[in-house]
Amino acid sequence: MLGLACTQIPVQAAPKPLVDPTYDTGNFLDRSHEVLSNAFYWPIAVVDNFFWEENEEFEANQSFFRVVGNYTWVDREGFGFRPQLKMKVRLKALQRKLSIIAFGERDDEASPDISINKQTEGTQLSRDNRQVGRDTTRTRVGFRYTFFEFFNSRFDADVVVSNSLYPEPSLRGRQTLYKSDKVLSRFTVTGFYKEELKFGQTTRLDYAQELSKRWNFDTSVTARNSEVIPDLEWDSGFTLNYLLSVRETMALRLQAIGPTEPHFIVSNYRTSVVYRRNFYRSWMFYEVEPGVDWPYVDDHRRPVWSSAFRLELQFKSR
Repeated sequence: MLGLACTQIPVQAAPKPLVDPTYDTGNFLDRSHEVLSNAFYWPIAVVDNFFWEENEEFEANQSFFRVVGNYTWVDREGFGFRPQLKMKVRLKALQRKLSIIAFGERDDEASPDISINKQTEGTQLSRDNRQVGRDTTRTRVGFRYTFFEFFNSRFDADVVVSNSLYPEPSLRGRQTLYKSDKVLSRFTVTGFYKEELKFGQTTRLDYAQELSKRWNFDTSVTARNSEVIPDLEWDSGFTLNYLLSVRETMALRLQAIGPTEPHFIVSNYRTSVVYRRNFYRSWMFYEVEPGVDWPYVDDHRRPVWSSAFRLELQFKSR
């Protein structure tokens, strides 16, 4: 299934740190998690301390590392499983301008905010073959360098590779249009080169607002074209979030996608409900997302049902 990049924009105050539902007894599961966390962050600490003149302890910066297992079912296509790595590590040695990043096919933001009300990807109609069910949760890994950051503007340069090991560079400019305690809007333009699309550009507008302590919503509109697909393609998404408790949340997601040539049309609608819960340990989450697509195929629309189950493990330095 193809993930629609509806990046969540945190607009409410950060929730209080979660507490493990069970006491950390130092059993095999907890020790394994600790070993993997240290194995990931310790080399970064060594690199940072090597370049720093002052002998100070490594502190957690705006970094995260998490592993997601996506188990999906699509009507008439069956079951599928694909693991995914999401990561952002900002190196203090280079004044946090250089980051190691990993994200999915359509993620344009590796956000360090991984609070309980964070949502993940949905599904949408494939842009290439106009069929439902193509999975593009493959992971891209590379580097991001922030070469300019001033006030509400930021410019980044990325170089990532996927499983084909073909480098894909991009330049991204982001401008925050308005920001308050309850509202955030921003405008993003990205120029990219991908092996399957060649040169292209993406323009995106995001808006998020907190309605109350438990309710918030976010919406986005994206337009893209490239050498392979010169006609402008667009997609949009709306997510309404409700915080059930400190450990669980639900979200209603509405999505649409389509081309503008040879004429404007909505080639696929999708609606889904996401239930996300923190369980057993503060670093373990699961999600359940049933949904339905209405693709436009052969001048007709028919519903295509799907469901997804995700298990997420988070690894963070202390």
